[in-house]
Amino acid sequence: MNGLVAFVFHFNRPGYLENAVASLERHLPKVPVVVMDDGSNDPAARASLASVGLRHEIVICRPQATMAERTGGLHANIQTALLRAAKDNQHYALMLQDDMQMVRPLDDLDWQAAERAFAPPDASFVLTVCFRKGVRRHRANERNYVAAGEGLCRRIIEEATPQHFAYSDVGLFDVRRFIALETNILSSEMANEHHFRRLGLRMSVLTAPLMHYLPFPITFRNRRRGIRASFADWLAGAGLHILDDLSPAEILRLRQLPGAIPPFAEDWLRAPTAPDAKFWSLHGGRSNLLARGGWRGMVGRML
Repeated sequence: MNGLVAFVFHFNRPGYLENAVASLERHLPKVPVVVMDDGSNDPAARASLASVGLRHEIVICRPQATMAERTGGLHANIQTALLRAAKDNQHYALMLQDDMQMVRPLDDLDWQAAERAFAPPDASFVLTVCFRKGVRRHRANERNYVAAGEGLCRRIIEEATPQHFAYSDVGLFDVRRFIALETNILSSEMANEHHFRRLGLRMSVLTAPLMHYLPFPITFRNRRRGIRASFADWLAGAGLHILDDLSPAEILRLRQLPGAIPPFAEDWLRAPTAPDAKFWSLHGGRSNLLARGGWRGMVGRML
């Protein structure tokens, strides 16, 4: 795995940061980790950064003029990370947000699949390595996926597929392929999706995923936690709900799944402290209540 670097994007969530970094240390112990901090100002977050900084590099990013309401300076920081990886002659970058974790190692089979994913002329510079989200199960159409070589699939483009056909904010990035495009990361995931579709790019998906988002997180909007979101998070039982790593037997079963369709996270992963719910909420605030359903879901619809 020479030429691989891992970036963790963080803002004011110290426990999440420590868990994301710990998962990288377990599963990619020889890979350098760089934390891209979006100007955290919480004392606990600063203490966590200091602790993690004893083992890994911390980059404090300055607020950007292009900060988005939902994601702050994330996309400018992704651009910075890619340019930094290129300057350091890193060929690949694994991008995680702080509310994510790896649940198994990245092994030789994954590496071979990644090389196949980036080989086609129309390949995007991003390979999706996450599980599918259960919140979308009700509108999942398995016919929208086609095989793309061993361990890989691709989505079929449709008007009902607005995202994750050409771009994702997280996953395994081919740094050299991005640099060769001579373009920039734009200020939102949707803007990037449309931009890289227009460039003719198409993204592959790993059929045996290796990381995912933590369920029922606390979240920020425009670098703030509003009263409504904080109340919704509290009522829904949001917090740091860590995922169990997959066992060797589970990894083997995951690789033996028939067809070319990536699995849903709720079918394979366990978060022992997460609240019972119809599906895992991954966005915080009102979404956490809607996922719980029942009277909590009713409160969420009123917020």
